Amino acid sequence: MPSRHDPADALADIIENAGRVGEYLAGMDREAFARDGRLRHAYDRISLNVIWDSVHHDLPGLVAEARQALERLRA
Repeated sequence: MPSRHDPADALADIIENAGRVGEYLAGMDREAFARDGRLRHAYDRISLNVIWDSVHHDLPGLVAEARQALERLRA
């Protein structure tokens, strides 16, 4: 069954929320990120290093690909 969600909306959400992540982490180093109490919501089994690395290494590429896909959809 095809998705009822508009792909352009989904891509725009990815781009928007990635921006929010960037704003949240602005000026934060890995140590400050690890100390941030808002990340403690019973997620004690989550590797903060994996999250940190994903945000800094994987997220920029995802955003670039989402922007390209969105441009193709709008063209």
